[in-house]
Amino acid sequence: MDFYSQRGTLAVNPQSRFGFATNGFVSIYEQNTRNLNNVFRATATKKTGAFSHSLTAGFALDDNETRVESQKGERFYEANFIGINNTDPLSRDAKTQEFDDRKARAFVNYAVNYENLVYFSLAGSREGTSRLLSKRVDKDPYYNFGAASLSFVFTDLKVFDNVSWLKYGKLRASYGTTGKGPISSYIIDPTFVSQITTGGGYAYGVTGNNFDLKPEYTKNFEFGGELKLFDNRLSIDVTRYSLRSRDQIIPARSSYPTGFIIKYINGGLVENKGIEAVVNITAIKKKEFTWDITANFDRNRGKILEMPLGLPTFYDSDTWIFGNLRSQFYQGASSSNLAGYSVARNNNGDVLINPQTGLPISSGDFGIAGDRQPDFRVGLVNSFTYKNFTFNFNLDFRKGGDVWNGNEYFLYLTGLSKKSENRETPVTITGVLSDGLQNTTNPTRSTITVYPYYRSDFYGTTVATEADFIESVNWMRLRDATLTYRLPASWLKGQRVIKGASVFVTGTDLFLITNYTGADPTVNVNNASNRGLGGAGIDYGSLSNPRGVNFGCKV
Repeated sequence: MDFYSQRGTLAVNPQSRFGFATNGFVSIYEQNTRNLNNVFRATATKKTGAFSHSLTAGFALDDNETRVESQKGERFYEANFIGINNTDPLSRDAKTQEFDDRKARAFVNYAVNYENLVYFSLAGSREGTSRLLSKRVDKDPYYNFGAASLSFVFTDLKVFDNVSWLKYGKLRASYGTTGKGPISSYIIDPTFVSQITTGGGYAYGVTGNNFDLKPEYTKNFEFGGELKLFDNRLSIDVTRYSLRSRDQIIPARSSYPTGFIIKYINGGLVENKGIEAVVNITAIKKKEFTWDITANFDRNRGKILEMPLGLPTFYDSDTWIFGNLRSQFYQGASSSNLAGYSVARNNNGDVLINPQTGLPISSGDFGIAGDRQPDFRVGLVNSFTYKNFTFNFNLDFRKGGDVWNGNEYFLYLTGLSKKSENRETPVTITGVLSDGLQNTTNPTRSTITVYPYYRSDFYGTTVATEADFIESVNWMRLRDATLTYRLPASWLKGQRVIKGASVFVTGTDLFLITNYTGADPTVNVNNASNRGLGGAGIDYGSLSNPRGVNFGCKV
């Protein structure tokens, strides 16, 4: 059982850029949430000869309720007083929202092992969610999924008894499916909202209904192995995986003549393939000093195999924040693409130049401009222990992956970027004239001299396209470092309440080494409510992660 409440206030000063038009704005909300999670599980075991059997069956029930009370107002009477009473009564609005949902799941798992050498398991679940129910049509809210796994501890074979350097070795493989209902409530049936237009009452909301919505499914296959060597001072765990998600539940934008803006649909086939590896090393192990190292490596490649409803492209409107750049998907392309405007080119890839101005011609359409998927990522954790002291730190490495520097793009358009300091230097932009000969064997090379200082459009969106501000980024970051001192047991003698205690100090994001020209490449123009990759890799109005220091004690 979990109860929690949160309260938030957003206030915009009337003298600020965003508050000038409304003479101030304030929005206040209070959210109360109650979650009930219940699980009943029973297990039976039996041994028959060399086989050990285990059967687990159970039932889970989740009941969640969220209530949000919100109000807003505009036109402040006093510029620096934040409160709903300080707003024009005619501008005030209030709303109550309540979200209720239930999820029920029955599950069973059978496992058998042969002399702790070979392990096999089968699992199945039947789950239902109230988010798939409808008051208007009969719908089955239940869906099924399951998994199977097989592992082989080969070091338990007698042939390995005399291999002293290899302590443990296992091979494993698994295949499973998972089903998932909508992440939002009330999207099957149409919803209604109150109106302030003539006649009042209720009207359809912005989200359209879809009686045909069904669960989305993901198939997951993985195989790997684990080794422990040299008295367990070195361990290696490697996994190769492949996931395919079909009929994903997508909030698609609708045509306005339908009367709705958003409609949830099923569609698409997305594949993710990758490899993960974990290496643990005890580099030094003395009586009073140890040094442990953990390295994590991962590389993932996501690809769009099928588009929803056969569409040629699909974009995430929440990521279209500034300019002409957004997260956009194309069949056969990466699932992490950024799309934006670029310069137009001829068949040979030469930049097309306007023969009247000497400036590049914009493509005028969205095209793939970058891919946010990194080549690979590595996490490196070091832990040192000396007597009662422990010091550990976590280094994070990333190779590749594109980030759009929207802040630099904004500065460039407004003449505030260092890239615009040479505005008094004449330039000739390399390219070919768009004069009808651009796709012939002898296109006309541009020799037009442009004087940026006298051309207001030079720093506009034709010369400075969004694609020009995408950077391939590498970084090394110190995620955190912690120093801990464990209090001697002698300090705690004479009492029975505290068995052990320690004090610690932790620093987070202490330094960053990167080739990124912006503040911090770990950016997201959206927040967690925009699911999936969302606005990751889009840097506009973002602040770098702050350095943090905290300290405390553990008992």
